[in-house]
Amino acid sequence: MTRLFLSLSLLAALACTVEEVPYCEARPEDPVCFDAGTDGAVPDAMTDAPLVDAPVVDAPTDSTADTGLDAGMDAGPCGMACGGATPFCREADGVCVACLADANCTSPGAPTCDATGACVAGCEAHADCARFSGDALTRCASGGPLVGQCVSCDAHADCTAPGAAQCDETSKSCVPCSMHEHCAGTGQNVCVGGTCRQCTEATAATHCGANACDPVANVCTGTGRGTLDTCRPCLSDTECVTGHRCIPLTFSGTARGHYCMPTPPAGGCLASPRPFTVPLTGRVSRSGVASTTYCGINEALTTCEAVRDAMNGIGGGCDPAADPCAEGGRCALVGDPIGGSNRCTYACDDFNQCPNSATLGTCNGTAPNRYCGRL
Repeated sequence: MTRLFLSLSLLAALACTVEEVPYCEARPEDPVCFDAGTDGAVPDAMTDAPLVDAPVVDAPTDSTADTGLDAGMDAGPCGMACGGATPFCREADGVCVACLADANCTSPGAPTCDATGACVAGCEAHADCARFSGDALTRCASGGPLVGQCVSCDAHADCTAPGAAQCDETSKSCVPCSMHEHCAGTGQNVCVGGTCRQCTEATAATHCGANACDPVANVCTGTGRGTLDTCRPCLSDTECVTGHRCIPLTFSGTARGHYCMPTPPAGGCLASPRPFTVPLTGRVSRSGVASTTYCGINEALTTCEAVRDAMNGIGGGCDPAADPCAEGGRCALVGDPIGGSNRCTYACDDFNQCPNSATLGTCNGTAPNRYCGRL
């Protein structure tokens, strides 16, 4: 078979040298047209020496040889410009990779550069996530489905907002609290309705010392428990003396806030100490005791502040024109026209609404100008 191939090649060469010179002139590199004895010149059938077999020289196979297309270009150790999902060249083995160091990994979900040059979930300490502070994802999840990723929290103490104090184990994000223990990182003590607060009335002794806890704002008040008597402003039932609760009052239809008022005695409000004999119905206490009746003042005519000023002798020698008395009070003559004097008092429509005292114990005058203390 080999002899047949060589014979055919020889015949082709002879044909080229004798009859097909134009072909060989156009393709001198073709082995069938090459005469080793003529230095590559196209053979002349009439003058050249007879053709002899020439040794075949293999073409260079070195892949690094310039081909003319990339001559003069240095593609670097990776043989090309790295980009896309693998933008970094690892020079040690000439491979394009996604990362060379953790800093190259920009996703909190894959913050670690592993040995293969891939970004993976592999953080080991919170410091590994510090670069994601702009996204508030600076904690390294030590457990759960997001282990090894940079997350918002890894423990309840990482959650510092009172309204989101619990670290959810699945999402590793801060969510509303559901128990007091979740409030450790907020500076607050108790979980109330999903929010961490300073106290409840039940924990006042622990968290407020001798003072009460406001059951609405859940903060410690500045008032001792059980220290406020009748008609004193209050924030909690526990601030009031025994037999009283902190209930809302009005004046001429306008809300005034909460005041300590007594519950009715066995004989009803008329048996209550004067001047707190007017039934106040349908009041829910600030601490949440259901609607019931308390004994108090005539809210259409006066206020607790005016009543207490009168009972404490405030405004002696006052000028009725200036009227320095509290809202719901008035500067008026108390006592007889000869021996009496101006002082703060308040309007009434029944003597039971006046203090049981020698100077204020009557409700005299003509409506609507009746007030306690006029003789």
